[in-house]
Amino acid sequence: MAGVRRSTGLRRGVVALAVATGVATAAVAPGQAAPARPRTPAFPTLRPPFLSLLIVSGELQAGDVGEVAIRISHAARCSLTLDGPRRTRSGPYVARLHVHYGRWRWRVPRDVRGGAWLAVVRCRRGRSVRSRRSRIYVAATRRNRSSLVARHSMRLSTNRRSPGPLGGPLSRKGGGSYPGDDAICRWNLRHNGACHDDEWGYLRPNGTWSLISSRGFNYRNCTDYVAWFMGLTWSSFGFRPGAGDAADWKRYAPHAGLQVRSSPTVGDIAWWGRRTASGFGHVAVVTAVEPSGLVAISEYNGDGHGAWDVRTGMRADAYLHRAPEAPLPLPQLPPTQTTPTTPTTPTTTTPTTTTPQPPQPPQPQTWSEQEGHLGVDTFLDPDNASGKGPRIGAAAWVLVSCKRYAPHIQSVNPDGYWYRIASAPWSNAYYSPANTFMNGDPWNGPFTHNTDFAVSDC
Repeated sequence: MAGVRRSTGLRRGVVALAVATGVATAAVAPGQAAPARPRTPAFPTLRPPFLSLLIVSGELQAGDVGEVAIRISHAARCSLTLDGPRRTRSGPYVARLHVHYGRWRWRVPRDVRGGAWLAVVRCRRGRSVRSRRSRIYVAATRRNRSSLVARHSMRLSTNRRSPGPLGGPLSRKGGGSYPGDDAICRWNLRHNGACHDDEWGYLRPNGTWSLISSRGFNYRNCTDYVAWFMGLTWSSFGFRPGAGDAADWKRYAPHAGLQVRSSPTVGDIAWWGRRTASGFGHVAVVTAVEPSGLVAISEYNGDGHGAWDVRTGMRADAYLHRAPEAPLPLPQLPPTQTTPTTPTTPTTTTPTTTTPQPPQPPQPQTWSEQEGHLGVDTFLDPDNASGKGPRIGAAAWVLVSCKRYAPHIQSVNPDGYWYRIASAPWSNAYYSPANTFMNGDPWNGPFTHNTDFAVSDC
């Protein structure tokens, strides 16, 4: 098992272990350096293609922000074209990209033409031309006539940093950016490229380094990303001290409520054992399953550079499946029962004076909402996602008392709302991101509502 080398360096950064290393806080004593093990990427033979389509906003409606992001391995001239129903077209939006990533973002107009749109990206470098495409489904609107892009709303940004999994079809309901993506290498203060000993981390005010996330794994490591995405922690698995590499996940999967399977489904954890990444193994999230049984995965550190990526045509050694939790029963009001009475002989009684009872306050209104495919955590304070409470299981129904606008956490945007959970055991003390709930959408899509606006404001 690879350990974490503690240091009091004076440079800011985060530690991310190798592709598959997951280390608990208790694995290495403070100030103690664990023996190093050679670290290699999980898939060193897979070279990045000239053009990769990373992010596409798979489900949109009027007023949303659409997004297409790509990665290129060489400088190129690229264009984005959006083709819609009834020969509606937007673009091409052309850009010369000299960095790794490019992102087109736009605002969807109120009178957008609903239906299936096709996002096509073409990049040319000399005589070499590559193209990638993906479908975007747009909810129908009343007027239903215009382009997918509002006038003058298209913006292009370029960056050497990975754009991160900002929602879209990969995570269905409940997307969001991995919170450790801004970690930099402790040794060279860079965000991109390989890092000596895979030491990405954050510098604390006292001059020491924070190398392990709150989930118990190393930042920008595949295990920390999957743990964040699935709502797991090092403690969820019940690892013995010193364990926690991705290769250990299959053995400890039952402790985390995971079933080991040989065939995949969307949302499973793809698992590779100790034959991968110098014995560390590798884990990723299954985002699509092809008829052949091959899968597409969303991962971190697959190339040894501590970055997010997607890969297609993969076959894992095993798949760790989490069955949907049983929905919480909705509280039912007891039925009103009427006891039959029999006629009796009238009797003379002395009138008595009764004190009128004050009227009972009306019961506060609540709304029933169903959690999405992955489940979600709850928090006492939605402004900074602190005070973690009991988790809401996948597909569970809960009662919601109101919605609160707190857009400070990136993953709750674009709407920025949280639900206050009225059901026990949360009892109106905890909040959960509204965009992780189905909000009236069909279970298998399309997913068009990030918030149920019928819920009143807190």
